[in-house]
Amino acid sequence: AQGTVNDRHLSQQTVNLACDTLNQAITGFHNSRISVDRSPLAEGITAARAAADKAVAGAGQGQYPQTAIDELRSAIAAAEQIYEKKNVTQTEVTETAAALQTAVDTFAGLAHVVDSEPLQALIGTAAELKNNASYGTRNGDYAPDQEVLLGNAIQAAQTVLNNPNISQAEIYQAVNTLQAAIESFSNTLVVVDYTTLNRLIAAARELAA
Repeated sequence: AQGTVNDRHLSQQTVNLACDTLNQAITGFHNSRISVDRSPLAEGITAARAAADKAVAGAGQGQYPQTAIDELRSAIAAAEQIYEKKNVTQTEVTETAAALQTAVDTFAGLAHVVDSEPLQALIGTAAELKNNASYGTRNGDYAPDQEVLLGNAIQAAQTVLNNPNISQAEIYQAVNTLQAAIESFSNTLVVVDYTTLNRLIAAARELAA
């Protein structure tokens, strides 16, 4: 085409032919460009951002360690750099999307799961003990003030159990506290000593005989 431009003695037909040839070459060049599909990576970045934004740092049920949130955000930033890269290849996009998905899956598995069953079971035990006990000064009774004290301890434990952000450490602490209240309650059981009376009855029977 450049040679045609330089030759000032050509016909219009020859110039037109040169234009057509150059247009075809340009079109062929554009058509030969490799098209990179970035959509899988874009979708992965969107999903990862949603997971990171929704996450709450803490030790409660469903919460995440702050380090886990930070690591996910770092993985997102790395993926964004690849997405914005001008001459990125399809292989880079595919591998980065896979790595980001792995990071999201790993992150999901780091959510705290709090086992509240021990506290729930102990509250049931304490409530049954309190409700079935008799209070007074006779044999088998418990000290009168223990009904209120144990009831307060049960209520405190229930408050801990009802907290949606409770941590496992707080569950264990509540179990220990309620267990101590149960032991204090049990220690007030009235046990009447019949030993002397039984001995005197036996002695009296001997005399009567």
